[in-house]
Amino acid sequence: MFALFKEKLALVLVILLNILPMLYFLGIRRSLWWDEVVYFSLGKSILKGKYEIAPGRDAFRPFLFPFLLSLVLSMNGEFLVRIMIMIFTALSITTTYYMGKKLFNMQVGFLSILTLSSFPFFIFFSNKILAEMVFLTFTSLAVTTFYLGVEKNKKFLYFSAILTALSILTKYFGFLLLIIYLVYILFRKKIQIFKRGELYISFLIFGLILIPWFMINILHYGNLLGGIFENADIFLSLQENQPFYFFLINSWEIFGLSIIFIPLGIFFTIKDRKANSLLILIYALIPFLFFSSMPHKEARYLVSFFPAFSCLIGFVVQRIAKKFRVFTYGTMILILILGLYLGCKEVLKEEVDVDVLMEGSLFVKQITRENEYVMSESYPYLSYYAGRMSIRPPIDKKNFYSLFEEYNISYVFIDHLELGNPNYLLEELRTNKFEEVKSFTNQKERMVTIYRKLF
Repeated sequence: MFALFKEKLALVLVILLNILPMLYFLGIRRSLWWDEVVYFSLGKSILKGKYEIAPGRDAFRPFLFPFLLSLVLSMNGEFLVRIMIMIFTALSITTTYYMGKKLFNMQVGFLSILTLSSFPFFIFFSNKILAEMVFLTFTSLAVTTFYLGVEKNKKFLYFSAILTALSILTKYFGFLLLIIYLVYILFRKKIQIFKRGELYISFLIFGLILIPWFMINILHYGNLLGGIFENADIFLSLQENQPFYFFLINSWEIFGLSIIFIPLGIFFTIKDRKANSLLILIYALIPFLFFSSMPHKEARYLVSFFPAFSCLIGFVVQRIAKKFRVFTYGTMILILILGLYLGCKEVLKEEVDVDVLMEGSLFVKQITRENEYVMSESYPYLSYYAGRMSIRPPIDKKNFYSLFEEYNISYVFIDHLELGNPNYLLEELRTNKFEEVKSFTNQKERMVTIYRKLF
């Protein structure tokens, strides 16, 4: 009984360690990221019985997170959404602990969540209105129940099927779980599992849960997988071509000082050769190698697979602590404090005195009619804050003026830091064919300007 109390108390303390800064950050003013506003806009569209940012954009995104936002938005906007993210942060810590405990033992579970809390990117992204915390919750449980289903009780595969499908409905990264499962089965030589009825019932459950996603794809794209194809087209069209070692050179930013344990974790899991350590190694390496091979890379991609890395580190720290207990645990506490500091510091950097994208969008709402089109690359902001449809400025200047007539556009909304703005746009807006109506600036020197056409 006392051991159970200590276990729960330790878990609660780690959760509070993460939640208390989040409560403090509720009081600071931050501009929403592009993806945050996209999710909000899709959430609002669900409340209207649709799934798109009019006219017809972003329906390719998995719908579960926008659906969750729609439930909260129907009650009370952004504040409650941040509370929802806080709840999923606590759940992701709990499920990571559960994974470490079930695959290894209670000590590894506890070390895993201490490690998770030391990742600066975990602190930072737990304060963003993005799908990461929901995804972490589902995937860590999906992998744990998969392991239990393969190694102990086949009926756990039913739970894994449900959680894997929910992961995919949250982020397409969830498809990597299927590769992780297959590689694990092959390495473990568990081919006989394909002869078990539980596996095929799991496939059926998996497919049934994906039916709403299939229906959205058919509605918008005319085929079952249209959304993921469009997402792939957008992703592959990005021009950046970062080196294969991109995540290595950015590892400090992502993992903080905990990065020093990852090479040791790989070494010890290979040396261990047991089923649990093998699964954790595969769970960590496959996403890392997949993202490293992609032409476009973002440091935040690895956040979605933090439970794998934190459990890998928890496993190796336990091994080292058997010989150097005081030194190892002292080092972990210092790493935890440093990681929390770095993560919180990055959140505070986002504080602004004026949210220019929100203020500019609300101004556009005042000067335009409900069904009026606005030209802007920043269409999610105008959709969410102003309820206005946007036509993106064309890449080719030849088509620029024809769009004003085609859509009866009177105003252009431009975020001067938006990388998607065509090169000619600002220069053209400063000619005598347009006049500046209003500008908004914050202390970060981000400027939004609204122009009116004069022709």
